[in-house]
Amino acid sequence: MSPSPPSLLLADPRFGRAFQLQVQAAREFHARAADIAGDECPIGPLDPDSLRVERNFFSTLFLAVTDAMVPASRYLPLYAMVNQAMRAWVTACDNVLDDEYKEIFPFTAAGQGRRMRSVLTLLLADRVLVEFALDRFGDAQRVRQIGRRSLAALVPSAVQESEEEQRDGDVAPVELVLEDIHNRKTGDLFVAPLAVPIAIESQDPARADAAKTALRQFGLACQVLDDINDLPDDLRAGRHNLLASILAHRLNCVADLGPLRRLLGVAWSADRRFPEACELAWELAADRFARSFDNLELLGLPLVIDDRRQIVNFMCHLLRVSPPARLWPMERSA
Repeated sequence: MSPSPPSLLLADPRFGRAFQLQVQAAREFHARAADIAGDECPIGPLDPDSLRVERNFFSTLFLAVTDAMVPASRYLPLYAMVNQAMRAWVTACDNVLDDEYKEIFPFTAAGQGRRMRSVLTLLLADRVLVEFALDRFGDAQRVRQIGRRSLAALVPSAVQESEEEQRDGDVAPVELVLEDIHNRKTGDLFVAPLAVPIAIESQDPARADAAKTALRQFGLACQVLDDINDLPDDLRAGRHNLLASILAHRLNCVADLGPLRRLLGVAWSADRRFPEACELAWELAADRFARSFDNLELLGLPLVIDDRRQIVNFMCHLLRVSPPARLWPMERSA
């Protein structure tokens, strides 16, 4: 049975407010997209399933942290809409890069071409954000600022993806994957929702640092789990993967990707085939979860040990990774 969403998301008023704001933003984002697309590119009704907590966990976390960084800001609906646009941009770009299609807008008459639907998603999401910002928060200068800051926040991850397309196939050292590749690929992506509020509002520098650290470390922890799940796919595509780096550089199992790629002919899961490497990866993830939770406490979003464990178990569910035999306590990091 799948674990239920962490109870604090609904029980804690701060996370509860963030979730309700996220739901409102998702509804308005869809409604505006349908209005802008019109009869030329009609969009079907919003799927109620898309509003579940499970489908909005990260966006809710981003908004809760933003609210803690700039409390009671009148711009929170704007930040929620920026998050929706970023989510659409990132998903559409991933679709193109990975030759897949994860739907953002339920197009009903845009043909069956996956790449073209992703291009339409990029175009439409941009127009939704611009019109919302103009309608709700005014002048063209502000809209330009929002556009430039949101783009700049996503560029580091885009550059890393570009490098991934041209990599030589060598297995990168663990430290390089953690501190450079993951930081740009995912850490910067998780901090990106803070770019606009930091640009347009005054905030306590210490709170801003805590907010950025909380989101960055949470993203890095999730990327470690993602690498456990994605090892076969990453080997097939020649992408960097932390587990492959652990196997090559800490366990001395392989010198290059060749022996690992030869495993792709049969179905297997990383946690069963490489339990020692997965345990080392989990230690790294646990440390980053702990740093994230500690910084959430600094923002006034304390998480008792049971909350921390619930969230980590839920991330395992969302990222399709089996929890380890022993779950690290996720208590205060050293």
